Amino acid sequence: MKFFSLAILAFMLLLSSCGSDGTTIAEMGDIKIERDAFVELLKTRFRTDDLSSIEYDDKVAVLHQLLDQHRKVLAAKEMGLDQDPVYLKERKQTTNRFLAMALYEDKVTRVLVPESDIRQYYDWQQARIEAVVIKTGHESARVFKADRTKEEALALSKEHVAALASSEKPLETAAALTEDKRNKSHLDPYLLGRLTAEVDAAVYQAKVSETIGPIDTEFGYYVLKILSRRPEPNGQSYEQARERIEKTLMARKRGKEEKGLFNKVTEELKEANQVTYLDDNMAAFAAGLVTWGEDPESELADFPDTLRSLELGRVGDETFTGQEVVDNFGPSLKRDYKKFSSATRLKELFVEPQFNLLTWAYAARTAGLDASSAVRMQTDNFTRNRLSQLFEKEAINSTLQVTNAMIEEQYNAHPEKYTVADRIRIWKISVKDKAIAEEIAAKAKSGVTFEQLAKSYEHQGSKKSTEFNMGYQTRKSKRSEIVNKAFEAGANKTIGPFFIEDYYTVIKTGDYVGPILQPLKKVKSTIRNELANAQKAERTKEILEEIRVKYVHKINESLLRSLS
Repeated sequence: MKFFSLAILAFMLLLSSCGSDGTTIAEMGDIKIERDAFVELLKTRFRTDDLSSIEYDDKVAVLHQLLDQHRKVLAAKEMGLDQDPVYLKERKQTTNRFLAMALYEDKVTRVLVPESDIRQYYDWQQARIEAVVIKTGHESARVFKADRTKEEALALSKEHVAALASSEKPLETAAALTEDKRNKSHLDPYLLGRLTAEVDAAVYQAKVSETIGPIDTEFGYYVLKILSRRPEPNGQSYEQARERIEKTLMARKRGKEEKGLFNKVTEELKEANQVTYLDDNMAAFAAGLVTWGEDPESELADFPDTLRSLELGRVGDETFTGQEVVDNFGPSLKRDYKKFSSATRLKELFVEPQFNLLTWAYAARTAGLDASSAVRMQTDNFTRNRLSQLFEKEAINSTLQVTNAMIEEQYNAHPEKYTVADRIRIWKISVKDKAIAEEIAAKAKSGVTFEQLAKSYEHQGSKKSTEFNMGYQTRKSKRSEIVNKAFEAGANKTIGPFFIEDYYTVIKTGDYVGPILQPLKKVKSTIRNELANAQKAERTKEILEEIRVKYVHKINESLLRSLS
């Protein structure tokens, strides 16, 4: 069974017209922007939990951006853009993903990472532990493979326990015995989540000076000694740290454990929600798809209605038709039709992954998760963003017009913007000793190549010989002191040494290429974009002025100032 991708979705703040808990910080008609939602947006936007660190003017700016976005949504609805079939389908698909994710959190994430584990890790993080670790591999270990059996590795690890327990220099002992030479054996601090859950638990339950292990993990055996432990609160509340800890713990479950539970729950949901695959119809669709695809004259608009309406399966009382395939792939279906040349491949590559998603979404909706605050917030956030984009496309982008005459006028009026700056080729050799630098300059002027000189003097306190070829440089180069001297000298000259950046540097110049005005054909698309962006900025300003007059807002200024 295909494992549909459900990456943990970042929490997306939204402000709902249906109201929420807290005090209203701004309103516009029926739309209310609540304090709690706005606070979360500020924290996300400025990446801080300390609202007092955010300037009042910045808070006002963010609030006005939100109000403008709401205005665009209202205008879009007046234009009927919320009834656009493409938008409605995209909204349904996006909502299904949000619903599936909400149920996935409940059925998979919280099972693999229960709240008690998150709380335990939060408590552990309030202490700083210093430790050393010895890692021992064996033939079946995932990472630390070694030419020994697991039993032999266990016996060796027990010897390491004794050696580490009695050692007066545990740092040196661990460094000498560990087989992981890529990573430090001295862990200061010990970082939760870097090793395995078993190791984490053993470390935080151990006492100072205690040697623990051998701990059997899929990577090999671990032996550790706790050197010190002291309280060190991380300054975050449990609510602030919870999501980060959950992600860390969930990362350990990726792979077989997560996929196995997902598949198990998916089968249970399919059975409970009466999921049906219509294999004969899928075979007929695949055959018709191949016939259409092999016709060199056929286009997407010619795709047969009989195939579009053909029912491929059901999830509960919802049907899945060939139109879903057409909508998903669009014009690329003509190129990729061979991938779905049989009912088996159609089911494996497309129908089944889609049914997995639909099954989870359908089950979530049946469970009432579509009424949950998280799903409603995510869906409303998508709606606001998408309708704002559709409004801009209709009211702004569709009015933009850039003609060839306008492009030529811009090109002729501002040739400096489309001229490639003059440049010169540069080689340089830098050494610490002035006498050596003078010797290099003399040899260069006598005909010895710079490449030969760079190789000859690379062990004379010089910088890496690979730096000697700087290539073509313009006057705006970051190595301005060297470049300026090269331009002053002109083409094909050897100059120096100069004392630059703690080194004596000899410079050789090559070809000089003067400023070049690029042909109009080469920069035409760049100019078109410049003019279109300028028009868009002007049109956006006009549109915003219009809708700000039409949709008036009120701000609770005292509440806004109190956010700190």
